[in-house]
Amino acid sequence: MILFKYLWKSLLEKKARTFLVLFSIAVSAALIFANEGFKGTIEYMFHEANTRNAGNSDFLIEVKKEAGAVEWVDIDLLREYRKELEYVCPIQSQQALYAPNVEDMYYFQIYGVNMKEFQEHNPFGLQQGSYEEWNGFKVIIGDIYAKRYSFSVGDTIILEMNGNKHSFTIAGIANQEGIYSRELADGGRLFMPKETLEAIYGEGSNIVYLKVKEPSKREELYERLSRTFSDYQVEYTVDSKLIDAEISNYLLPFRASSLAVIFMTMFIISTGFGMITSERISSLGILRSLGVTRKRVKRILILESAGIGAIGGLIGCVFGIGVLVLIKDLFFQDDGSFANSAPLQFGMKEIITTTLAAILITGACAILSINKVAKLQIKEIILYQRNQKLTKKSKLWMVGFVFILTALVLPPYLPTSIFGMVVGCILATGVLAGLVLIIPGFIGMLAEAFNKLGLPQEIYLGIRNVSEDKALLGNLKLFSAMIAIVVYMASIFHTMSYDLHYTWDHQHLYDVSFILREADEESLKRVKEVDGVTEAVGYYENYNCKLGEDELFLNMLYGIEDDSFFEMNVVGGLDEIKPALLELNQGKHIIITNILKMKLGVQLGDTLKIRYGEKVENYKITGFVDTNLGIGHVAYISGDNFKSFIGAAYYDTFKVDGNVDPDTLKLNLKREFTKDILSINTKQEQERANADKVDTMFNAISIYTYFAVGVGMLGMFNNIMSGFLERKRSFALYRCIGMSNKGISKMLISESITIGLSGSLIGLTASLIMTATIPQIVGVMWGKVATQPAYTVMAVLSITGFITMLMVSILPLTKSRKISIMESMRYE
Repeated sequence: MILFKYLWKSLLEKKARTFLVLFSIAVSAALIFANEGFKGTIEYMFHEANTRNAGNSDFLIEVKKEAGAVEWVDIDLLREYRKELEYVCPIQSQQALYAPNVEDMYYFQIYGVNMKEFQEHNPFGLQQGSYEEWNGFKVIIGDIYAKRYSFSVGDTIILEMNGNKHSFTIAGIANQEGIYSRELADGGRLFMPKETLEAIYGEGSNIVYLKVKEPSKREELYERLSRTFSDYQVEYTVDSKLIDAEISNYLLPFRASSLAVIFMTMFIISTGFGMITSERISSLGILRSLGVTRKRVKRILILESAGIGAIGGLIGCVFGIGVLVLIKDLFFQDDGSFANSAPLQFGMKEIITTTLAAILITGACAILSINKVAKLQIKEIILYQRNQKLTKKSKLWMVGFVFILTALVLPPYLPTSIFGMVVGCILATGVLAGLVLIIPGFIGMLAEAFNKLGLPQEIYLGIRNVSEDKALLGNLKLFSAMIAIVVYMASIFHTMSYDLHYTWDHQHLYDVSFILREADEESLKRVKEVDGVTEAVGYYENYNCKLGEDELFLNMLYGIEDDSFFEMNVVGGLDEIKPALLELNQGKHIIITNILKMKLGVQLGDTLKIRYGEKVENYKITGFVDTNLGIGHVAYISGDNFKSFIGAAYYDTFKVDGNVDPDTLKLNLKREFTKDILSINTKQEQERANADKVDTMFNAISIYTYFAVGVGMLGMFNNIMSGFLERKRSFALYRCIGMSNKGISKMLISESITIGLSGSLIGLTASLIMTATIPQIVGVMWGKVATQPAYTVMAVLSITGFITMLMVSILPLTKSRKISIMESMRYE
């Protein structure tokens, strides 16, 4: 304990250096904490978005949406299950027309509920009003549509229901949570007392939610319920596989950012501990001369580094909360999106994870310096001299060149598969390794080239110093790697975001999408005759099917009549599937995506099982397409097969292209079909409504690029200060042989310019080579993409990095002018 106190005291004597290392750990830990916290926020956001209708229930029983189906769910059939269920929540769901005029006409989804039962199933709060005295002609409306139609608590809303108009009082305005969490995308929803809705449409429930008491019996109970309610649709309310897959897709950038943060962290802490350890050689020498063994010194130093890591980690957690709040304030705009209302998620788990990560990373980084000191003999400690010069020319640049060349040539030949993704990650990492290996040789050749040009000796010395001095070379490696990693991360985010918007702009080639009541072939003919319509297509869609023996979830199953569907819903590989489209209705044929092909391991001509509820049919795979719609979990069958399999009687959706403004076309369609339109949106409205889950995240995560730059700059500042201490003797020698203060200043400025320009050039080149792996790394989860390098980030990063390098060099430049030759010559 006495020895530990002695070393700790010697550590505290180096206040500036210790603070710098502690601050480095804290900043790095803050990024780790923010990364973990924001990842948790994204997980929460997507989980809530995907379970917003299900609440905390396990099963949903609803009437089938097909001709001749039973109108109400027979609740009495649940009597035998009562002891196994925690709750039963029956709901009547209808639609009500709000039509103050043709332009503002809108169909609300109405839910007749016992509010106490519904709050147990899927709670949401009110920002205004109350659901006390839940009876009579009262409704609750969501915040988005209350603002859209300027409703307040106490206002009257007139709804047309079951052929008659009824006046309701706005009893409350709901918070953006629970079933209202994605109101912008889902559309308007109103709640009213179940007895009131039953008085209008008849007594009964067409939706029933169930929650089991013992989760372990879910599968058994599902089988029994499916047999008991064979005339109804019985479904799991939450498909964990679907949620996990979607969350995994969107967390991919966070996993990439985590690696970058850890890389930066390790470099900074390594340089900081190297600096502290070298300054405490004399203290360690005293301990060794008193008989303390190497192993004991090593153990004490490891414990010391763990303590510093723990303190830095805890401070970093406090900083990390600030980073999370900053991200939310900067990028979660108050635009009515669910992302804006999602609370930040962090707690003890994130604190413990961050602290342990800080301890482990600090220990791993410090061990190099500790081992180096522990190996020294007492004589070597007493006579210790810092040697920053590289004395041996390495041939490892050849290995680095091979790494980089491989990453440049191989990616186009990699398959879009798990294997391709793993190899792509290895190649991208290999580029970074190659960059580190190739830099010394590159700078050496650069120094020789400039020497032959006859430049002033101070400038030549500055360039040569970068190639021979460990600290300067370390700065160049860090600066280059920082640019490469940050640009690569930014390019991944930019590629995914660009691909999303490219899909809307170039693959959704329609102006208006809408749903009609009882839409058939005659309805489609009427649509085509509306003023402004140039083309229209009607199709069927279902979101509740599963594929294959493993029952992989299917986001969308489309029933299409012919290839006209793809004129407005463009996919990749359309030319190759034209023969398959012609034969789509000539048997049980199906076209799936290449993502599903990879995940299911199927080939052309294979048989694929599709399950819809209790129905199971086998389809022959006749083609593959590329699309990231529904994260690639999409399939297409003929309209006739769809109607037979799903039991659909009418088209689900129409998409229309026109020769007039989309808003005008939307109004023309409303005037033609008036009350028959259940829902209608322009493409731009749909894009805005669906962007809240993705764009916010990509905008928010971009801040990590700037934090990574800040951390990298901090590491370079550490290195520069360490290098200055190590080079005092060299500066004094330069002065002894006649170099002026002005000459030393020129040399130092040349070093900074060399690091800035060379680092930018090497880092950008490496990042461009690394981006060749993006299609393989992203394609497995996202679908086929074309790499979109983040050129703006490249330009900004290069300019700011270069300017920062010059600014960071000011401190050693100033201190070099105050060097005492006599003191520096005996500096150890």
